[in-house]
Amino acid sequence: QNPALAPIEAGGRQAEALWIAELRNGIDKRVLRADLDAKVTYAVLMGSIFSSLRWYRHAGSLDSAAFADRFCDQVLLGLAAPAGSRGSTH
Repeated sequence: QNPALAPIEAGGRQAEALWIAELRNGIDKRVLRADLDAKVTYAVLMGSIFSSLRWYRHAGSLDSAAFADRFCDQVLLGLAAPAGSRGSTH
């Protein structure tokens, strides 16, 4: 371990703990689904956020505000169609 990186690693652990605490708070308050695992949800969110830094291009079809809106919609509303509108494609 590099001692120079210790503050960065500590900050990362603090940020993770904060995110997980807030996710658990949302679960407890029933703002988020009761069946969510806060640690897995944190990993999914961070993976999604960090990977978007690699492929998102400001000059593309979405500006940053539109991208943020779509990202939040997909995270908060999910990917599945509402139960009443689901149909078989096979």
